[in-house]
Amino acid sequence: SVTQDIPLVNSSDKPINITAKITCQSSPPACFTGVHMVTVSPFGQDVYSLTFSPRWLGEYTGELVLSAGGASEGNVYTLKGNAEDPLAEAHLQVNCTARKSKKQSIQVVNLTGAEAVDYTVYSDLEFVSGRDKLSLLSGVETANLDLMLQPPTSGVTHGSLTLMTASGRYVWYTLEVHSAPPSFEEEISVEAEVRKAVIVHISLTNPTKKNDGVQGFHGRRGYLRVVLNTTRGGR
Repeated sequence: SVTQDIPLVNSSDKPINITAKITCQSSPPACFTGVHMVTVSPFGQDVYSLTFSPRWLGEYTGELVLSAGGASEGNVYTLKGNAEDPLAEAHLQVNCTARKSKKQSIQVVNLTGAEAVDYTVYSDLEFVSGRDKLSLLSGVETANLDLMLQPPTSGVTHGSLTLMTASGRYVWYTLEVHSAPPSFEEEISVEAEVRKAVIVHISLTNPTKKNDGVQGFHGRRGYLRVVLNTTRGGR
């Protein structure tokens, strides 16, 4: 919302009641709001605060009439408001460990204010899962949405979460996921004779939906680290 102050001046020696009448030609009708009356002290100054609170994108028009002392006529103001794409409702930072599930609960706002609304949930991060639908009953202004995050690798990942209604209106959140390196899965003891090879079979699983490959690295001290990128199933 945006608030604009309209200056009011009383040049008389008596207090003056300034009454306001707001008419909105656009829908919803409550896009322009303000108090019904402001009292200005003798030889004093004050302001009338007009607030523009659009529910969604678009151009809004209206009219404001300020009348002094109950007069039938007053100062007429033509109101025009333009609502652009909404900013993110909040920035969510999640700290977790790679390849381990992390539950994160966020508070979702009702775009309609207090009317019933049905959301479809989207995220551009593949490792974010949870409910794909969220409904808020009439009179409910906020609701909690539980997410499960399981990043496949360590590092910092940026993304977004969007909740959209059937009419195309949406509320969205920015995501910043900090995933720490995971601990080793298991310690495997291997014994071998000098200059003879030993084969060790390691079972691998893939939590993602894409295909790729497996990379293996061994350290100078005889440790073996196997990284499964995105190959389906076990091997």
